[in-house]
Amino acid sequence: MEAMKALPSAHIRYATNEIPVFYYMLYPELTAFKMYLWSQSVWESIDKRQSGPDWITDLLQDQNFQTKRQLAFECFSNIPSEEYYPLNMLDNTLSQIRYMRETGSITSDFAHVISDQLLELTQWMKEAAEHGKKGVNGQSLSLHYNEIIYTNNLILLTNEVQAMVFSTLDNPNYLIGTDPRLVQYIMEWFAKMKNKSMKISTDGERYRKSYFGELTRRIQEMKQRL
Repeated sequence: MEAMKALPSAHIRYATNEIPVFYYMLYPELTAFKMYLWSQSVWESIDKRQSGPDWITDLLQDQNFQTKRQLAFECFSNIPSEEYYPLNMLDNTLSQIRYMRETGSITSDFAHVISDQLLELTQWMKEAAEHGKKGVNGQSLSLHYNEIIYTNNLILLTNEVQAMVFSTLDNPNYLIGTDPRLVQYIMEWFAKMKNKSMKISTDGERYRKSYFGELTRRIQEMKQRL
């Protein structure tokens, strides 16, 4: 992505069934939680003798992790994007927080910290959608509410020279494709997605408030159960 953004007319189309991974990276604890979850359940790269809280603490103290987290977000925010969200985009993360808390993989205090960060992130995304821009120094954001077409996490990254498709397989692992036939199919798929979705950035105030209001309610409801 860093190489692609350096070329003219870089653009991202991003359809997802959960919060785009790059937005987690605004918050160190939330990013560390996701890294711990994936390292434990997907990559199986964690020493089982080390506790979750200790592993997360070590990661948060790793300056290399903090630097890469910030660079990854900046790279994403510096490319204009067209994004498609469903209403259940928080469900997976909320379930993960509850599960990790109930199994003792994270502490109660940490669960509340990352829940509060989810609330902050939801507000950040609402403001980004309102202004049509990914933060003060970010590029444009065109956000659409998708309630019809089911999708996994799918990214189409294009510029004047090349196009690449990223599709999750055992999230957060992903496949990369550059075959012109695949790219053309995904471009047509995104056109269909756009036609069947509702724009909620910039001028879609009523539906934007309703959408993010519901996301906020779900987080607050989960926090009461912790």
